[in-house]
Amino acid sequence: MSHSVKIYDTVIRWYTICICILELLLTTYAFCYHFQSDDPLIQLVEDYKWIDFFDFHWRLGIDGLSIGPILLTGFITTLATLAAWPVTRDSRLFHFLMLAMYSGQIGSFSSRDLLLFFIMWELELIPVYLLLAMWGGKKRLYSATKFILYTAGGSVFLLMGVLGVALYGSNEPTLNFETSVNQSYPVVLEIIFYIGFFIAFAVKSPIIPLHTRLPDTHVEAHYSTCMLLAGILLKMGAYGLIRINMELLPHAHSIFSPWLMIIGTIQIIYAASTSLGQRNLKKRIAYSSVSHMGFIIIGISSLIDTGLNGALLQIISHGFIGAAHFFLAGTTYDRIRLVYLDEMGGIAIPMPKMFTMFSSFSMASLALPGMSGFTYEYAWIIPFIPLPVPMLIGAGLILFPTATKVFAQINSSSVYQYVWSWIINNDFSLDFGYLIDPLTSIMSILITTVGIMVLIYSDNYMAHDQGYLRFFAYMSFFSTSMLGLVTSSNLIQIYIFWELVGLCSYLLIGFWFTRPVAANACQKAFVTNRVGDFGLLLGILGFYWITRSFEFRDLFKIFNNLIYNNEVNFLFVTLCAVLLFAGAVAKSAQFPLHVWLPDAMEGPTPISALIHAATMVAAGISCSSASSSFQSYTLHNVFDLGYRNNNSIIRSYFSSCSKRH
Repeated sequence: MSHSVKIYDTVIRWYTICICILELLLTTYAFCYHFQSDDPLIQLVEDYKWIDFFDFHWRLGIDGLSIGPILLTGFITTLATLAAWPVTRDSRLFHFLMLAMYSGQIGSFSSRDLLLFFIMWELELIPVYLLLAMWGGKKRLYSATKFILYTAGGSVFLLMGVLGVALYGSNEPTLNFETSVNQSYPVVLEIIFYIGFFIAFAVKSPIIPLHTRLPDTHVEAHYSTCMLLAGILLKMGAYGLIRINMELLPHAHSIFSPWLMIIGTIQIIYAASTSLGQRNLKKRIAYSSVSHMGFIIIGISSLIDTGLNGALLQIISHGFIGAAHFFLAGTTYDRIRLVYLDEMGGIAIPMPKMFTMFSSFSMASLALPGMSGFTYEYAWIIPFIPLPVPMLIGAGLILFPTATKVFAQINSSSVYQYVWSWIINNDFSLDFGYLIDPLTSIMSILITTVGIMVLIYSDNYMAHDQGYLRFFAYMSFFSTSMLGLVTSSNLIQIYIFWELVGLCSYLLIGFWFTRPVAANACQKAFVTNRVGDFGLLLGILGFYWITRSFEFRDLFKIFNNLIYNNEVNFLFVTLCAVLLFAGAVAKSAQFPLHVWLPDAMEGPTPISALIHAATMVAAGISCSSASSSFQSYTLHNVFDLGYRNNNSIIRSYFSSCSKRH
């Protein structure tokens, strides 16, 4: 009997997987051969009248906004079905609920009728509730009840909004999306509709303070269900904000967009800070997802194409990253039966492949250059720059107006070599090249000399260490990143190599990661430097917003012309210069971002010498890129940097003396 049950369960699993793969292939085929990406109209329309009484149609169709989430849904659902292979209890019902949720999600993304959108929206709630209540953890009933209460409450507002939009201004209900888009409403009524829809989508996304059901749901759910929740369910709320709030109610959206941007910013900071304090791995990932949704909210509220494109890219990117994180967390739990981070130290040794995949997706979540999160990071943050300065940083950062002289032309004896173009379109291009001038030559010689000396010394020092090859791989990557940093020809290259240097520092400081002290030291260094790097990013984008160029060969000329014509906001430029310098402050361990450097000495001894030399070089590059002129201000920056370094040494000496006594 048990043997026949196992065969039956296997058949059910294979049937579900085949259905998911078939739907994914059909969707991909339709996208590749029948979808016109340059056509803004609704395509592949299916329209059948369902109920004559109030003009209710089975109306489906896709456009550029919906095709991405639909493909994402098919891919993530297929992976989640594979991840659910170990589920043996009531597997037929489990896989039926997975397919039912799949249908509701696809229907929500492709609906072109308001009432059909609501029905599909509700259709996927019941499977989620049952998956939580029947296959969850110890507190599954509590989390399932909390989930259904939150989402059902939001659905009430969604239904009221749908009925209000459908019944306004006509004798018969109007449920067609295309007809509703052309409908105009009184401002007060449009605001009321907007608030109702927003509450429904804020619960789904979620948006603070309606986010508290999410961590409990993710902690208790089976990890295959978590993949669907993080990868698709959260994105349905963002899709609804764009499809209904932004398209149907544009005037109210323009009124609320500044407040949404503030909410998104608060959500990023609050959820990220809360995530760092979680001991449970799945709960930490859940709060990280809430933080990432803040980026989407900012992009949607930016009111420009660049920000909206960034939000859409984030929907796709975080769909993959979030699902991958929960899959890895769940499979790790299946192997070691541990969920608390302080009990999972050293899993890289017994599970190196799992550790490598988790690290890779974590770097993508951090928007490391070259990964999916990096593109949308620039896309959403550029529209955020023009906001009033006090909204961004605060009036406390208003400094001397003389900081407007931080840009100037490159030395006339410099050599620029074009290599290739990264991005080219009608309005924007980014060239990859290298710049050689007197300062670059000095820095390159310094990096090469110190790097060779450290490598020679390390050969004997690390000869008996098991991580010998890994150490020299990190060292080579570090030296390459430093040389790329000092020879960069534009601000984007500087930021990319700057982040690569930070990654190498993290790997080298935590080289002996099995030691708790070393693991804590590398985390402390990484987090502290990210604070400065975020300021550096804001400064770079601020100068781009002023000059519309990242290239040094154009940057200083444009900036000098703007100063000459008195077209520069001196307060804003001062702020950008301070933010740009914040990266150097963190990287060179200057006060108040110096706390990571003493602990960074927990790595191998050669790393201590390399970090001391390299961090000062990186700081010098940052100062030089923000200098008024490479000819007249280089000496000033060197003396200023030397003064700050000596001040740090003196302060460190007295601090060590006080600790000794």
